[in-house]
Amino acid sequence: MEDGECIATEAPKAPVTKERKIGTDLEKYIAKPYVARALQAPDVGNPDGTKEHPDNGMTVLQQHVAFFDQDNDGVVYPWETFK
Repeated sequence: MEDGECIATEAPKAPVTKERKIGTDLEKYIAKPYVARALQAPDVGNPDGTKEHPDNGMTVLQQHVAFFDQDNDGVVYPWETFK
C-alpha cells in the first residue's frame, strides 16, 4: 500500500488489480459503493446489480461457483468447468 491508503486495492499476485484502478467517482453511480453487498454485484452500468437475474438466496460468489457446478452436487470438477 502507498502512504495514506487505508485499504489495499491491489493484489501483488493479481496484476490486473494494478492495471484496473478503482474509480474515484463511483458515488455518482452507485449508492454507498464502499458497502459490501451479499446478493448484488453493482457496477457503473448496473448500479443495482442485475435485477432480472434471480439470486436464489445465494451470495454473488456462490452464484458464480454454482454456474460451474453443472450437476449441483456441491463439487466443481474440471470437466464441469470445461463444459
